[in-house]
Amino acid sequence: MVFSNQVSSSFLTILFISLFIFHSDAAPNNYTRVNVSLYFESLCPFCGNFIVNQLGLVFETDLISIVNLRLIPWGNARRITNSSWTCQHGPDECLINTVEACAVHLWSDPVQLQAAYETEHLQPPHRFVPWVIVNNKTLEQDYQNYVTHICKAYTGPNRPGACSRTPEIIPSNIDTPVPQVCYARKTGNSSAPGEEKAGSAKKLWRKTKTWFMS
Repeated sequence: MVFSNQVSSSFLTILFISLFIFHSDAAPNNYTRVNVSLYFESLCPFCGNFIVNQLGLVFETDLISIVNLRLIPWGNARRITNSSWTCQHGPDECLINTVEACAVHLWSDPVQLQAAYETEHLQPPHRFVPWVIVNNKTLEQDYQNYVTHICKAYTGPNRPGACSRTPEIIPSNIDTPVPQVCYARKTGNSSAPGEEKAGSAKKLWRKTKTWFMS
């Protein structure tokens, strides 16, 4: 049943992405926005929890007025070739990552190589997901405290009211002793637990189109 919960969380994530697309132009004056990038993968439970239950604060408050939010669904996946890859939680994760990439970018190209390339070239390299960057500052395990980092980074006019209420909207589990992350695999040829080959991108895309059309 854990897997079912993860899949349900992933579809809530897709709904969140739809909200993100709808509101992506809500903030005027791009030069005053704080750039926030989230690198994630679909079946990582910590990614789903962060997106659905915490990142939504961007839209529930007036933070959206100062944020340029980017979502990059690739996470700890690895490319085998330009048309096939492996995912940490198996082929279902690869499929849902593809759906999410299409939702974010409204792509017709199933390969989603932009997300792969950008994640693979992060400096410093990501060690786990969720991996959050605010104005080129990597938050590491402090990612749940992202609201404070956004408010500190904002230097423009009309400071949002959410920034004055920061203690009220920061999640209460920031100081949990157990890291709320899915770690990336170490360099090498060994597979992580649950890792499976995703197959070709075209096959994934056919399945994705069936989902959308059903």
